[in-house]
Amino acid sequence: MAMNEEDSCSSDSKLQDRICSIFDVANNGIIVVDRHGIIVIANRVVADILGFASNNLVGRLITDVIPNSLLPKVLETGQALYGQKVVYNNTTLVANCSPLLEAGVIHSAVCVFQDLSTIEHLSSELSSLKQLFIEYEAIINSSYDGIFITDGNGVVLR
Repeated sequence: MAMNEEDSCSSDSKLQDRICSIFDVANNGIIVVDRHGIIVIANRVVADILGFASNNLVGRLITDVIPNSLLPKVLETGQALYGQKVVYNNTTLVANCSPLLEAGVIHSAVCVFQDLSTIEHLSSELSSLKQLFIEYEAIINSSYDGIFITDGNGVVLR
């Protein structure tokens, strides 16, 4: 299998090169290991999360890179693990790991990671805005003056 310096996955065909390109533009981290736990594909998001260059991940044992990886368990049991919350390098992730079968035999496993820190940040902002709305509503409701809220066209909203 040939591999370029910038490749984040091993490739021996144009189709596999295209698949690797698709993985690299995904916003989620994608890592694939063979049945021995050797990393065969790692996209740029996984590399960024782990603090490695993508091409330094391919060919390494998953447990050498991520000691508490869920992938060996998936390879061993054949059971998918969905919605697993994982913290790595102070980054909160949700991991979905599945075995990949060929003729009913596990030949590899894939894990897709989503960074939850962005979602948690947005959730925090939403909570703050909800609290601010409650406070403004209390101010308006407790006012003895008549207060009208209008949109940009002068249409009364409240």
